[in-house]
Amino acid sequence: MRLIHAMRKGYLAVSVALLALVTALPIIQVVMRNLFDTPLMRSEEFTKYFLICLAFMAAPVAVSGAGMIAMDELRRALPGLARRILSVSILAGSALIFAVATFSAVLTSVKNAHVSTTLGVPFWVFILPGTIGFLLVTFEYLVRLVEYWRDGEGSYTADEIADEIDVDPTSSAPPGAL
Repeated sequence: MRLIHAMRKGYLAVSVALLALVTALPIIQVVMRNLFDTPLMRSEEFTKYFLICLAFMAAPVAVSGAGMIAMDELRRALPGLARRILSVSILAGSALIFAVATFSAVLTSVKNAHVSTTLGVPFWVFILPGTIGFLLVTFEYLVRLVEYWRDGEGSYTADEIADEIDVDPTSSAPPGAL
């Protein structure tokens, strides 16, 4: 459990750092262009790339914190066994779908190893954030499935996860800034 806790803190920290970077690059570009009359080269492309990285690195944070879209009203309206079967099916199906997406991203990366993007970097560098994000989301769904199977219905809510990683879910401040 400590390893899972450390991983979650890690990709939460990476997500916050990427958010800061996505915010800082355009600001630096404006300052460089207006004050020093020297634009920051390729800042728009890097901002887009880091935004893609942010989206894929924040996805496992949302899944681990039970922050993804879930139609709980329907699930909670079902009787005990049907609710448990549906919950296990959703978690297992989600893990399977993201495992297939991970595999597809790896295959795409291998098949396009010789292609270069507009930034002049190899294609696999461009697709790497998606591959890692899909892999981490798959892992998170598998962890949630095991925890649900072990602990039952009320396991692992968003508030419990926020307590575990020392985050106030009602605060908009980044972790550690309080």
